[in-house]
Amino acid sequence: MVSGTVYFDATGTAVKEIPDNKRVLHYSMIPAELNVPVLEFLITQHTTDTIAYLLELFLGDVNNGVRVKPQEIVVYFSYAIIDACMQAFNKCTIKTYLNLTMTVLRVGNRWRKLGNSRLFACVWHK
Repeated sequence: MVSGTVYFDATGTAVKEIPDNKRVLHYSMIPAELNVPVLEFLITQHTTDTIAYLLELFLGDVNNGVRVKPQEIVVYFSYAIIDACMQAFNKCTIKTYLNLTMTVLRVGNRWRKLGNSRLFACVWHK
């Protein structure tokens, strides 16, 4: 996986609604440099734990087990996706990440020294 910017999103329009079942969402991660998905999955459990688990499985398989972290992750505004990305890529909670971000803003741009992926929430998604 390229270590630049990746886009991670989910859509409910890829799978037809199944009566008497939970909604199926199609998740996809696309590096900006490749413009094709490097990770896709369909799930009915849209929880932080489920999404983080699948992200961590993927990260463990990339490059023969050598973890490659993107510098930037662009997501739509979903608490479960944001929290899962924080857990999988940065090994922290949203609260820890926000505190770290405030420290970076107060002290100056020292983000690269911290080694964390930066997360951006796309405001165009609802």
